[in-house]
Amino acid sequence: MKINKLLTALAALALLAGCKSEKFEEHYVKFSDYAFYVGEDGATKTMTVTANVPYTVNFEEDWIAVDVASTSGEESVLNVTVQPNKVTTARSAKVFFKSPGIPTGTLKITQDAAEKVGPTESSIDIPEDGTTATIDLIGSKSWTISCDDKDVSFSQSSGTGPASVTVTLPQNLTSQDRIVTVNVLVNGVTYPVVITQAGVKPGEVTPITLTATPEQTSATLKVTGKQPWTASCENNSLTISPASGTGAADITLTFPANEGTTNVVYTIVVDIAGVTHNVVLTHKHPVVYEAIADWEFCVENLAFYNEHFAYEAAKIDKKPNPASNAEGFLNGDDSHYCPAKTGNGKIRFWNGSDKTSVNPDGRCKRGAGNSGEPCWYGNWLGDIVYFEATPSASLAAGTTVNIWFCLRPSTMHTLKYWLLEIKDGDTWYPVGDPQTVGSASYNIELFYNTTAAGTAEDPTQINTIVDRDYTLKNAASKVEYRMTCTTIQMADGTGDANPTNLGLQSNGQKANPVLRMAGMSSTGGAAEITHHTWIAVVKE
Repeated sequence: MKINKLLTALAALALLAGCKSEKFEEHYVKFSDYAFYVGEDGATKTMTVTANVPYTVNFEEDWIAVDVASTSGEESVLNVTVQPNKVTTARSAKVFFKSPGIPTGTLKITQDAAEKVGPTESSIDIPEDGTTATIDLIGSKSWTISCDDKDVSFSQSSGTGPASVTVTLPQNLTSQDRIVTVNVLVNGVTYPVVITQAGVKPGEVTPITLTATPEQTSATLKVTGKQPWTASCENNSLTISPASGTGAADITLTFPANEGTTNVVYTIVVDIAGVTHNVVLTHKHPVVYEAIADWEFCVENLAFYNEHFAYEAAKIDKKPNPASNAEGFLNGDDSHYCPAKTGNGKIRFWNGSDKTSVNPDGRCKRGAGNSGEPCWYGNWLGDIVYFEATPSASLAAGTTVNIWFCLRPSTMHTLKYWLLEIKDGDTWYPVGDPQTVGSASYNIELFYNTTAAGTAEDPTQINTIVDRDYTLKNAASKVEYRMTCTTIQMADGTGDANPTNLGLQSNGQKANPVLRMAGMSSTGGAAEITHHTWIAVVKE
């Protein structure tokens, strides 16, 4: 609001002075100062006005006051009072001296901005586990700091000039935010700082669902938060350690392996400060397989396989047997295969090309090994092993089938890389993620460790077990697999097989790629296999 103040006393004095002599004289209003500079705290400045005519004094700001200190003749002493500046910007104002028809003048007052003082922030948030906050104070003035909450303390409660004050609060153990107001008093002005201390987050349990494999005997839970908790389970087969505590913890669940035919479901109840959390642990039962075809390669069944999978001579009258080397199934039909011992299944061998030109010794042959397992000599790029099984009833789409067999290279020259596929509808799909070697795809890799052959390390260094699940996209009246040779690299990793030596075994030169399937016997090519070759349906 603008203020227009008139000092009438001064005007009257000046009028008297003007009437003192009737003789003409020059009229004037003069004063000692035309400008005052005042600091932020304000001040009272004194000035002298000399006049021989009436005049008025006007000013328009309420932070300025002018009054008469004394008067003597034509001279008056004025006090100009400037109030403290409470804002952080400089300000100025003018005091006007006026007399009609006479040039007078203007007093200009300039005042400094108030210094920035007090806290740099008006609000501070601290997390649930926080118990301290820092208030930074600026400015050169004296200050005090206080709080109505008696549980709040300060690293210092007063001082002069800039400072960093640590505010300490008790730990907040409730779920509600704690809000306190700290007051900083500087130069008569209070600056509030609101501190919000987060409440404790409700404790949680993770995960709330667990799945254990049949052989698994332990699992872990995690409790979060700061509240007290307990954990229990009605099934005494499961133990909990620890079963109680306060604050975050890892809980170990221990239980026996599941050897049954059904899943075991445990419900673990975790109570955190009166809030119940249920954790469900599903302990899976061992996978149940229903074999469609089981080949049961072992010494006990050797006579059966010799009868049904007759050894085919590689030579006739000392000359290569055309039937052994010809492209396609042996004898050109489906009459030569390895039948399943139980169920309805076949293993058949397909020559990917005519081997007469690459097999000078005519060693491309098939037959049963010492444990009844199928063997074939002279396998080469593009050759295929077919597996098939016919269930008693068609399998629905979504059925998971399993194939299990063990491949055992008989020589270092056995070919290394093969691709296993299943026929689903009219399309062949890989069973196992394919990888590449050069331009060839494979998902079965054979190994032949020459130094391990015939030793205690033999099974792990030479046998390759194939145990693959596949879920059918289409209904199937027959399950068909094929395993195709994709390169001529040798299983010992030394490079490619030499086609000019293919089949040459005379005089101890075993250059023939010979592959057999291991049987369940410690003799021949078995190497302690404990599982029959099969095609099975996976049952839940």
